[in-house]
Amino acid sequence: MRRRTTTVVLGTAAAAFAALMVGDWRPSAAVLADPPAGQSYVGTKRCASCHFEQYMTWKKSKHALSFENLPPAYKSNAACLQCHTTGFGQPGGFQDEASTPDLVGNTCENCHGPGSEHCKIAEGFAAKKTLSPEEQKAAKESIWRITPDNGCAKCHMTNAHKAHEQYEKSK
Repeated sequence: MRRRTTTVVLGTAAAAFAALMVGDWRPSAAVLADPPAGQSYVGTKRCASCHFEQYMTWKKSKHALSFENLPPAYKSNAACLQCHTTGFGQPGGFQDEASTPDLVGNTCENCHGPGSEHCKIAEGFAAKKTLSPEEQKAAKESIWRITPDNGCAKCHMTNAHKAHEQYEKSK
């Protein structure tokens, strides 16, 4: 009986995994249009002004501390900054801690893409407690729910830290 249960559980898990691999796993990707191109990064303070609960959850996460946890010697290393900051190497992305402090760490816009158009649209709804379906659609379509380039894998599926012989946490 136990062997049969294990087989059923494993079979179900394999089928679910296969379904994810075949289909488009992005939530509501078929419903939402691509956000407008040419947006700029706005930083965590702008995101927090409307999404405060999400900001507070993020603020306690390892993503928020990803830059802070870098040893000083690596806070200017381009290979490290690609994963430990937001938008590094992109127009309007992280430059350095002094000039772009709201892009320090792995912030909202690493997952959702630059938010300038989203902010612009949302400013018109600032005084409202409830948005109409059309307003919700306009706000949602102005930013990615999650970027299509699988931004998570860029940092989490690499062997970045395993290959750094020169990396010393004490630096």
